[in-house]
Amino acid sequence: MARNMIKCTLTGSERITNNSYLKRRLDALGVDEAYFRTHYASKPAVASLRESIERGELVQTAQRLGKSEGWCVRCALMNGKNKLFKEALSNVTTSTTTDTSSLVPGELDTTPI
Repeated sequence: MARNMIKCTLTGSERITNNSYLKRRLDALGVDEAYFRTHYASKPAVASLRESIERGELVQTAQRLGKSEGWCVRCALMNGKNKLFKEALSNVTTSTTTDTSSLVPGELDTTPI
């Protein structure tokens, strides 16, 4: 993958990015570039992911994507504007989730997000 391309981890689509955008996102999130690229998702893909989480379908969505529930939540939180999503996420009951801190093999360690 070229350095100026960024790939959506949910759809596989790629788009051009620039260093200033990438630096702003990394600084705002407090993560490194590899971690960001591992969790980057396009706007439409994140909207769909957030909707499924808000409907209480986190477990099913994670299984469909082949990712952990924690990865799905981190991906939804890292991408786009998430103030409203954070509020909605707090309303999702913990009974619909299992241990969201568990990682999928090959996934990077947890971050402050």
